[in-house]
Amino acid sequence: MSVPTFILQNMFQSFFVTAERPNLGFAVTVGAGVTNMVLDVVLVGLLGWSVEGAAIATFISQIVGGVLPVFYFLNRNNTSRLHLRRPRFNGRVLWKACVNGSSELMTNLSMSLVNILYNYELLRFAGEDGVEAYGVIMYAAFLFVAVFVGYSVGSAPIVGYHYGARNRSEVHNLYSMSLRLIGEMAVVLTIGAMFLIPQVARLFVGYDPELLVLPELFGIDGVWLAVTAAELASLAVSFAMFRRKNRIFHYRSK
Repeated sequence: MSVPTFILQNMFQSFFVTAERPNLGFAVTVGAGVTNMVLDVVLVGLLGWSVEGAAIATFISQIVGGVLPVFYFLNRNNTSRLHLRRPRFNGRVLWKACVNGSSELMTNLSMSLVNILYNYELLRFAGEDGVEAYGVIMYAAFLFVAVFVGYSVGSAPIVGYHYGARNRSEVHNLYSMSLRLIGEMAVVLTIGAMFLIPQVARLFVGYDPELLVLPELFGIDGVWLAVTAAELASLAVSFAMFRRKNRIFHYRSK
């Protein structure tokens, strides 16, 4: 039931950036997150609704993040450059949007498939503790991954605008600046993760020392290293696509 609100919450983040209201998008995201945390405490911690309570908390928080922006963009008095109006079907534009979003589609499909396979293998090697350890690591790691996700979402409308305006020099500038920024932040965050993630993990499972120890066991090293291999493969494909598409999109100046 919460899938539509989840989709809207993600979509409106790009809308807020395009409408030059990133601070409002940030406030909506924080509001949704705080709603989720508070309801988790109330429904799971105080009322004891267990997993069902956590699901309800997530659903309600996504209503905050996905439905409230609808009223903002429907309001004709809002001062942004985007307003929702009566839709008009345009199959060509919809097809281009679907093709343009195919990379994000594959990203989410692959993440879902990887999660399924991870859970299966960890159950086989380490039982329920393995799945719990994986969940904790993914939550902790996302604190760092979120930096790149935020930059990607925030920069996409800017790149699209200058590409549409045929401003090739600015496209090249954004490309060079992004590569440099991502490269530097990757090094900084990787070093930071080595020191901070163990501390963050203890917030989740400080009551069970085995779940910090577990990922170090020799029997499941290959499972953990699969993420590293996948990321390296993705990096190689990304560089290959940049080189192949340079003539079309002019990432680099001549």
